[in-house]
Amino acid sequence: MLYPELKKLESEYGKQLQVVFHHFPLTKIHKNALAAAQAAEAARNQDKFWEMHDRLYRNQSEWKDLENPRPTFISYARQLNLKVEQFTSDMDSNLVEQRIGADVARGTAAGVTGTPTIFIDTHLLRYEAINPEGLRRGINAMLARKAP
Repeated sequence: MLYPELKKLESEYGKQLQVVFHHFPLTKIHKNALAAAQAAEAARNQDKFWEMHDRLYRNQSEWKDLENPRPTFISYARQLNLKVEQFTSDMDSNLVEQRIGADVARGTAAGVTGTPTIFIDTHLLRYEAINPEGLRRGINAMLARKAP
């Protein structure tokens, strides 16, 4: 639900804001979260991470409850002109598994317990502030601290 707001903020703030995404698939409550993370990372191997990421979030209602979301993810890969054979192989690769595992470990060490979790610089935004107004306040405060 936060995805559209983050896109607006990126557009609003331009080069002043850089959104960095780390995986933290909550597999106990989102059965296809890990497969989606694998699809995004497989797309990264062909320099299409953000394109796949955006497609996954925009179309989450299409695949979130599927027994097997892979055919849907493969269709997204085709739409993005990815090399499908490489994409499917990469989804199951150790490298993709290691990247996702490293993100989960980093998040756990930083105190992440759920999603979405937002850090502005290195400051964890309180959960109750994760709304459009809270994000803008946090970003504006960070920019004010960095102003010359």
